[in-house]
Amino acid sequence: LQVGSALRGIARWAFIAAACFALLYPFGVAARGDALSITAGLYPTQGYTRQDEVARYLRENGTPGAPMLVAFNQAALYYLADRPAVYRYMYQQELSAIPEAQSDLIAIVSGPNRPEYVVDTGEPPPFEDEGAAFWIAVHEHYRLEAIVNGVRIYRALE
Repeated sequence: LQVGSALRGIARWAFIAAACFALLYPFGVAARGDALSITAGLYPTQGYTRQDEVARYLRENGTPGAPMLVAFNQAALYYLADRPAVYRYMYQQELSAIPEAQSDLIAIVSGPNRPEYVVDTGEPPPFEDEGAAFWIAVHEHYRLEAIVNGVRIYRALE
C-alpha cells in the first residue's frame, strides 16, 4: 500500500497504470466471450466437453461395465463412460515413477483378459521408448474402431 506514495513522478504513474491493468484485465477477458470460449482459450484440450463425446461413444458401443484402458491420462473418461480401469495407475506421473508400469500394461493388452477398449488420448507416453512397445502390443491385439474428437478408440480383437 505504501509503494504508490513512495514513488514520485513517472514511476508513480507507471505503477498506478500497471496495478490498474492487473486488476481490471480479468474483467476484460470475461466481457469478451462466454464461458465456453474462455475455457477453450485457456484449456485447449477442452477437458470434459471433449471427453464426454468419447465416453458417450464407449457407453453406446461397448459392453456395459467392461473394463477399459485410457492411455495415458484423462482418467475422467473412466467415470464419464461408467467403466472400471483395468490398471490401478492412471496418470503419466504415476506411470513414469513405476519401473514395471509399461511391462504391466503390455501384459494387460496382450493377455487373455484384456480390456474391451484402449483409448489413445494423444497424451505422450511416459516411457523411455516413447510407448513404442506398448503401441505395438495394442496394434497386435486391437483394431482401430473409431476416432472421436481426435481420440483414437481401439477395440479388442475376438
